[in-house]
Amino acid sequence: MDANNASVGPPKLVYILGLGHSGSTLLEMLLSSHPRLLGLGEVASLLTRGMRERHLSGPWPSPCSCGVLARDCPVWKPTLDQLQPDGPESSLDVLVADLVGRATQVTGKDILIDSSKTWHALDAWRARAARWGWLPTDIAVLHLVRDVRGFVNSEMRRGKTMGQLAARRSSRLWRSVNQADVQHLSGSGLRVMRVGYEELAFAPHIILPSILRFLALPSADGDLSLAASRGHIGAGNPMRHTEGKRERLIYDYRWLLDKSCTAPWWYSRRLRELNASLVYNTLGSSLEGPLFAPPRAPETVVGPRGAEGRSRSE
Repeated sequence: MDANNASVGPPKLVYILGLGHSGSTLLEMLLSSHPRLLGLGEVASLLTRGMRERHLSGPWPSPCSCGVLARDCPVWKPTLDQLQPDGPESSLDVLVADLVGRATQVTGKDILIDSSKTWHALDAWRARAARWGWLPTDIAVLHLVRDVRGFVNSEMRRGKTMGQLAARRSSRLWRSVNQADVQHLSGSGLRVMRVGYEELAFAPHIILPSILRFLALPSADGDLSLAASRGHIGAGNPMRHTEGKRERLIYDYRWLLDKSCTAPWWYSRRLRELNASLVYNTLGSSLEGPLFAPPRAPETVVGPRGAEGRSRSE
């Protein structure tokens, strides 16, 4: 976990940067259990034409984490009513400003979280913030990185190709995107903290308080938790509205049982070193330390210190 520019006051926006399927919705929901932090989800998905058509008028309209459809949510509805599928996008600044004001008014929370993850959406926020007179430190970036082995396994399970070609392709994507993110962030002047997804999942009692310190926020009454999350995440991972997943932290251990995820023909020494530096620089573990227990049975994996894992059949 790396951080810089942390010795300032709380930001106005927390932006989660990283690859897809790396735990951004989980992180956002955890942070949204803080009384000042409000997750809005992948804002860019609901405010760009192609994505909003899918979320609003597709066969499966996007639910908000508050429990209703995004198009019926008290935070999102007035904005989305003005963003019809064939509507113009020239007034996005006005609509975003309206969304920001309404979100704080409806919820009483004053720091918003956007988990859009892309540089394009982050640059849009930076340009918007400059026009609004925000300071550079009013945007805080959480660079979220998932273990490359878990990412490769996830990509292979979701894709149509398997084997060496798929593993190499996914690992190259992970390396190129994260190296580019690190390079861009280092010279951006942004307020940045790097968060390893595995460290967040295995030791939230360590990582979440560190994030709050980075954001110059006091600790919440009680631990931050999924069960206490109070956000309006209108677009993101389905876990935000899936019973069972939205109440407790469950780490997907299936890649630990897949030997191809640590095969030397793609998991090279350089990749191992990069993986360790980006994901495990707080706990100092590469999933081989005392935090982990071996599987009890072929179909079940137990988590660190008794935490729950997922069975292979899920």
